[in-house]
Amino acid sequence: MLLNDDEDGMTIGRSRRTRRAPRRDGMLLVRANVAQRRAERAQRWGAALLIALLLGGTAWGVYAGALVLRRILLVENPRFVLRTLDARSDGRLSAEFLLERAGLAGVTRLFEVEPRRIGAALSALPSVKSVTVRRRLPDTLEIRVMERTPVARVAVSGAGYTDAVDREGVLLGPRFASPLLPLIEGVNEPGLRPGRRLTGPAARMALAALDACETTRLYDYVRIQRIEIAPDGGLALILDNGDRALLPPGLDGETLKGKLRNLASINKAIRDLRLPRGPDPLRIPLHSDEVFPVEGLDVDRLASGPRR
Repeated sequence: MLLNDDEDGMTIGRSRRTRRAPRRDGMLLVRANVAQRRAERAQRWGAALLIALLLGGTAWGVYAGALVLRRILLVENPRFVLRTLDARSDGRLSAEFLLERAGLAGVTRLFEVEPRRIGAALSALPSVKSVTVRRRLPDTLEIRVMERTPVARVAVSGAGYTDAVDREGVLLGPRFASPLLPLIEGVNEPGLRPGRRLTGPAARMALAALDACETTRLYDYVRIQRIEIAPDGGLALILDNGDRALLPPGLDGETLKGKLRNLASINKAIRDLRLPRGPDPLRIPLHSDEVFPVEGLDVDRLASGPRR
């Protein structure tokens, strides 16, 4: 039964074997293709890694070579020995103080100096606005410092001292708080210290009022000695003669300038017309658009006419 000489049977047996053979060959071919693709992928990754290593090594070699050349041609070149340190400020900081803070002690060669590091060290000072550091060949280092200009003093709540502040609201430190500067009271901002910036709207409005009066012709008639910030954010401007001008909170820049111009016109009229004053300082509320909102004039003497 196992051996079948029948022609048809032999034919059928061969047909079955013939149909199964291509399957085995196909599987072997697929496996060979997968292995070949894996090998090609590994070769590509290996080539890419080799190129990356070669490029990295070349770049490192160029960088190391540049450092060596810089040391030979610049840093260790006796022509570029540091002989002159020229440090200047447009304010109160002395040259000795600037050089100390720049950390130049022991530096003897011009190209040992790192201008960016020096600039960063000096710019960290609260009173410094900008710094320029440059080498002047063959032997000089120049440091130029522009300082912030204090425009007022700020009574620091709970600290027991006053701090100077510039027109941008940056606190400069107590050493810059001259008693001749106007005083801002009532600033209630946490964490005030030198280098911090005033951010409250009332404090910013107070600085804007001082700036407008100090840098324009308003100064002829509006000289502010003190500014009191009210709990609602309004301002009381105490002038050099003791008069109090009251400003509402939340004024924008143009509205604030308009109120100050009105205040200047009022003070000019009182001065030019010699209007009689009462025993107490005048009170000038500027909350409305009233042209002459003055309280405290001597009404009886005003009714009899202005002084001659």
